[in-house]
Amino acid sequence: MSAPRIPRSTRPKWIVAHFMVGNTYPYAVDDWQADIDLASDYGFDGFALNVGREDWQLARVADCFEAARRSLKPFKLFLSFDMASIPSGDRKDVALILGYLDRFARHPNYFVHASGIVVSTFAGQESFFGFPSLNEAWLHVKHAIEHCVKKPVHFIPSFFVDPRRYPSLTCMNGYFHWNGGWPLHLAPQSPRHEVHLPKLDSDQPHIAHLGRRTYMAAISPWFFTHYGRESWNKNWIYRSDDHLLIRRWEYLLSIRDDVDIVQFISWNDYGESHYISPPRGAQPNSQAWPSGIPVCTTRPMLAAYSMMSDSGFVSARFPKKQRTTYGCGLDHIRSTLSRRTILLGSQIIGNLRMTSSGSSL
Repeated sequence: MSAPRIPRSTRPKWIVAHFMVGNTYPYAVDDWQADIDLASDYGFDGFALNVGREDWQLARVADCFEAARRSLKPFKLFLSFDMASIPSGDRKDVALILGYLDRFARHPNYFVHASGIVVSTFAGQESFFGFPSLNEAWLHVKHAIEHCVKKPVHFIPSFFVDPRRYPSLTCMNGYFHWNGGWPLHLAPQSPRHEVHLPKLDSDQPHIAHLGRRTYMAAISPWFFTHYGRESWNKNWIYRSDDHLLIRRWEYLLSIRDDVDIVQFISWNDYGESHYISPPRGAQPNSQAWPSGIPVCTTRPMLAAYSMMSDSGFVSARFPKKQRTTYGCGLDHIRSTLSRRTILLGSQIIGNLRMTSSGSSL
């Protein structure tokens, strides 16, 4: 696979990992410290902390910010409110969001972009907080946050709406294209050549309709989930064969001038199989996650690709050149994903000869 052409850009670039706080019920500060150290070593600039409605998650987020403070690393954190979980039918429901930001938005490790504290969401397009329209609702939320924390908000939601609506959504300072990590456009009637090697360029309409607002792109190695009807009632697999992660990275590098932030999905969402951290933590009232699964070896590949441009998406160091397998516990993968999803990246890592800031990988 040939190396991608990488356009120059002076806009700052970041790569963060989506982090499910809902999987950290037994975490202590030391657990957060281990995750921050590992993520930083492998090229991540920060975590997008996905929080839901459960009260206990606030204490876990506090531990995370304390771990970031202790680490003395320039590691950034920001809140991504899971609006599939958080109530939003009334104006008083804004209180949960305000509670988090009033506590953490002034922290030195909170992520500031374009002079504003970054606030994101998963979904939220149906969260009206008692207002007649989506835009009015989230303008109200933004203004309430700014009044509370006395800082401007840089709002980058992942509303699942038609991109043609973006010009009218003045509440947004940018957009996170959550579904961009996988070829979700495929259908049974798709041409065979597209099924075999699907395009990964669904970013284009989002970028076009955003204008010059912040664009946060998604990247992911795969997606498989199965929960019964008695729990989360989720059961699907996304097409992830044919070097999805590698091809997606190369595409994002080819449009680097238009991408401000890359969000990796995910650091620890074990229930959707796209995690790359060593399994730890738990979901309360759910099955215990299996122990003994090998540490994911996708991380070195991510570090290599993150440094493939003049200034890169991150400035973190790449531990050392190494050959590795693109997988995450082959027995686990075989039991959860289609066989062709077991992708080998050792040859690609071994053959990379890209130069970044005067250093050869």
